[in-house]
Amino acid sequence: MKNPAPKSEFLRNILTVMTGTSLAQIIPLAASPILTRLYSPDDFGLFYVFGSLAAISLVVSTGRYEMAMLLPEKEEESWQLGLAGGLMCSGFGFILLIIIYFFNIKIAELLRSPEIAPWLFLIPLSVLINGWYQVLHYWYNRHKSFSLITGNKITISATNVISKLGLSTFGTGGLIVGTLLAQLTGLIIYIFYFFKNKYFLKFSLKLIKQQAKKYINFPKNMIAGGLFNRASFELPNILLKIFFASGVVGFYGLVQRIVRIPLSVIGLAYEEVFKQRVSEDLKKHGNCKYIFNKTIKQLFLISAIPFIIFAFIAPDLFRIVFGEEWTTAGYYARIFALPFLLHFITAPLISVFYLTENTHWYTRTQFFQFGAIVTAIILGAVYLNDPNLTMWCIAAAYFLSYTIILFLLFK
Repeated sequence: MKNPAPKSEFLRNILTVMTGTSLAQIIPLAASPILTRLYSPDDFGLFYVFGSLAAISLVVSTGRYEMAMLLPEKEEESWQLGLAGGLMCSGFGFILLIIIYFFNIKIAELLRSPEIAPWLFLIPLSVLINGWYQVLHYWYNRHKSFSLITGNKITISATNVISKLGLSTFGTGGLIVGTLLAQLTGLIIYIFYFFKNKYFLKFSLKLIKQQAKKYINFPKNMIAGGLFNRASFELPNILLKIFFASGVVGFYGLVQRIVRIPLSVIGLAYEEVFKQRVSEDLKKHGNCKYIFNKTIKQLFLISAIPFIIFAFIAPDLFRIVFGEEWTTAGYYARIFALPFLLHFITAPLISVFYLTENTHWYTRTQFFQFGAIVTAIILGAVYLNDPNLTMWCIAAAYFLSYTIILFLLFK
């Protein structure tokens, strides 16, 4: 029997997010051929290492409490959860700044990237901005403010491109600072609309502690799971930099970024609306089978053929669009075509793990993926000592882990 919840709202919300996300992603995609000619593979390589360190740190910073903001029925309880995450993020950022102050040179040497040392001081700022951004993002998702969410993404995307173009003479620094300016712009917009909509909810340390304790499974399980998940994507940038030249990281990072742009146009649209709909269905009907099955079928039907075509044309496509210097990235993209397909289908659905409070399964699957990726890099870089074979090993690890995750989601 089909779920009685209205279909039109779900599809309308998907189209809203998809339209805005499309515009947001078209901007950097269109600018990429210019940026790859202004910045070298080495510049991008160091930038991806910085971004990976910031992204991994971000996972820990909020305790993942922002992800629980969709669950409480009362607005006040949801907001106190957000404050718990924001306060944790602020404290973590301060601790991170102290660590970098004393050990930034050693960290840069460990990464075999001494030139990145001064830029490490911007990681705490990135964590602080993005931590509070995530809190407000989930707040607006709870309120179905999808027009605001997508509009903000477009603004962030445009600011990101303009900043990087204007700061291109600074090499890696231009990429890093340009990204931070865009992230700060997104946070300011969310704060502005928060007060404009008169969300003047009180700050109560007692309520914050109550809600933090009630949803303690999120930091207990989701931090580890989120850390493994993020590390699975970001750690290759860091490890590849240790074992190979910056250019290899640049090629790999460009593939991950460029290919994920069209993926996120549809995938993120589904994710934003899917997790909100799942939270509603769980409250009303006690399950989310109908929307889960419907979503996975739609994702497969719209993605299978485009990925097959992409696998054949990737090398020539990268050479023509980004320049002869980036042809190697096209061959890497071909290797990752099938794992990208499975990621596209899986990513929007993973929220089922935490929305049904099966956070332990989320952590286990992400730990397995993390272990598989690390094993693949060690096998390819240390024992085979070949960047191309290393890419094949990483792709195989992703394929195996996504297959297992999909199986468990079905079960």
